[in-house]
Amino acid sequence: MGTSSTTDEPSHQVSLDIEKLAKSVKDELEISNPFSDTCCIYKVPERLRAVNEKACTPRLVSIGPIHHGNEKLKAMEDHKRMYLKQFLAQSEVSVERFIELIKEKETRLRNCYAETNGFSSEYFIKMILMDAAFVIMFLLKYKYRDFRGSRDSIFYPPYKRLEVGNDICLLENQLPFFILEELCGLSPIYGNSPKPTLIELTHSFFTTAFDSWAVGDILGRVDFSEVKHLVDFLTIYHRPTEQEQYGELEVITVPSVKELHQAGVKELNEKACTPRVVSIGPIHHGNEKLKAMEDHKRMYLKEFIARTKYEYNCSNFRRRRDSIFYPPYKIEDVKIDICLLENQLPFFILEELCGLSPIFGNPPKPTLIGLTHWFFSNEWGSWAVGEYLGRVDFSEVKHLVDFLTIYHRPTEQQQFGELEVLTAPSVKELHQAGVKFVLSSSKHLLDIKFDRNKGILEIPRLQLQGRTEIMLRNMQAFEQCHGLKDGYVGDYIFLMGLFVSASKDVEMLVENRIIDNWLPSNEEVVQLFYNLNIGNFVSREDFLFEGLIKDLNAFCERPWNKWRAKYFKTPWAAISFSGAVIGLILTVIQSVCSILQVV
Repeated sequence: MGTSSTTDEPSHQVSLDIEKLAKSVKDELEISNPFSDTCCIYKVPERLRAVNEKACTPRLVSIGPIHHGNEKLKAMEDHKRMYLKQFLAQSEVSVERFIELIKEKETRLRNCYAETNGFSSEYFIKMILMDAAFVIMFLLKYKYRDFRGSRDSIFYPPYKRLEVGNDICLLENQLPFFILEELCGLSPIYGNSPKPTLIELTHSFFTTAFDSWAVGDILGRVDFSEVKHLVDFLTIYHRPTEQEQYGELEVITVPSVKELHQAGVKELNEKACTPRVVSIGPIHHGNEKLKAMEDHKRMYLKEFIARTKYEYNCSNFRRRRDSIFYPPYKIEDVKIDICLLENQLPFFILEELCGLSPIFGNPPKPTLIGLTHWFFSNEWGSWAVGEYLGRVDFSEVKHLVDFLTIYHRPTEQQQFGELEVLTAPSVKELHQAGVKFVLSSSKHLLDIKFDRNKGILEIPRLQLQGRTEIMLRNMQAFEQCHGLKDGYVGDYIFLMGLFVSASKDVEMLVENRIIDNWLPSNEEVVQLFYNLNIGNFVSREDFLFEGLIKDLNAFCERPWNKWRAKYFKTPWAAISFSGAVIGLILTVIQSVCSILQVV
């Protein structure tokens, strides 16, 4: 009883104690903390961290639980103990009283952090006391030289003051401000003037260390009573007043790829296949960088189990303070991660689990296919078209990446053929040969048609944004790994790479509304398809656009079109050529007239 064993797949099946496994899952759910409305200290989203990791990571000292235990920061633990000893001596308050206070506030303290490392109560309280004493003493010593006393290596050689000052201003390296204030409240060295308050000490530190941001004369005019931590303290300095109104931005300008590269921003293309915040399935499970989301998974499992007991109601699925859908808004990273080939679960198991729940079913209850389609049609622009759901068969879908590929599976009318030449003219070259570009009414991206008699090339609209490479790269990888018979995603990438070999090609497609470019520049579109074509597989024997490329090459090889492309590349070339022809004609006429006069 409580044990299950099957013989369908003997190589993977072992005796399984269902009751024991269920107890293990329930135990994990019991230790999961609910989402808190008071959360204010977060890990920096991976999309920001990837740009400059050093700007988010402490170099010398850890404050709070997020970086606690980091081997590179352990050298400062002795310094913390020394500062705690000084803090206790200055305060004339017993360590037991401070521990008592922190214990009373433990739940509130834990709720301030979006992610915890599962510290025991004893360890957590000890860490808070050590780190809080360190921050308080650092601020005191920073303002008052008398407090520096002995030869402190933070304020004397090798002068670690700058590094510590930077570290305590990192979002991931914070303590809630209220606990610093309450600990100070027990000490006779803080209070009313001339004794400093913690707000005054903090302000003094910022006006010295960040003078251009933290303006000295603002302290009496700004309310810091609700400050959450030191980073929040900095943001409050320049919080907009009631007179400063937000408005709609008409023009958005961003640096070009070249300017970003010159500024030291690294290319992030290699991360198009690797999850940033959450692991799904076995491939990336256990990755240290993704472990923080395990608590989130337990919380979601707890909600899923609870909701299977109630009737369907979609109005309150986000009712708690969920850091995916509320600050720090991890939704963008999660949306990308669940669409990576290495981060998938078989679709059938998702459907079967949903089948056990009363919140899924027939309308108005959603099906999993309906929910997935809704997600893709909202998030992936022109690739997942809303009206396709009723006309495309998703019954055999393997996982979410496969779901995406199915949207533009070729129809029976779109035939694969053997490709003789693996080259085609670019958009600019086609334009010079007389081809006209027209936005197709079709929503099917692969439905590219060329009328060789009229010279009209119809291309469906393609929206390009920051996530486009991730989407296409993972469909491309699935197509290659799974050995799909028709590699239409790879064929589409190859064709678009031929079309847009320079920024002028992109400019023409943008002007004709064929490309809706949300990337910073036209050069980035060229780079996008160049990157995608690295490692792209194309078969000469079975190429979806064989007929299209053949017709385009034939059109450009027509004598008149070839001649036109050669001599009418630019308006100036056309004017120059026309002038030469007119000059030649006038010369001939003049010569004939001269001959006639002689005769």
